[in-house]
Amino acid sequence: MALGDLLEGGGGWGLGVGLVAGAAIVLAKSGRPVLKGALVGYFALSDRVKTMAAETTEQIQDLYEEARTEYQDALAAEDEVEIVDVEEEAPPPPPKRPRAGRGRAAAAPAE
Repeated sequence: MALGDLLEGGGGWGLGVGLVAGAAIVLAKSGRPVLKGALVGYFALSDRVKTMAAETTEQIQDLYEEARTEYQDALAAEDEVEIVDVEEEAPPPPPKRPRAGRGRAAAAPAE
């Protein structure tokens, strides 16, 4: 009944403290090097994971900035209007066509 009261009445903390105290007594002399080695391994692994997470975050941020810059450059290029000086030349005259009608004989003066 005491264990049930601990679990139901929010006494989980008491149970946890009791388990830690019991583990400390059992591991006091023989288990200390093993526990210490496990903690050192945990810290080393934790540092590696933090380093990898930081590097990955940096790479993702770099990729995001590159893509954003490329997108903005593309938008700016579309909006940019190129102004070109164009020298207007007169259009060439149309080709001369022979006149329709009477031909050369008719153009000569009548005598």
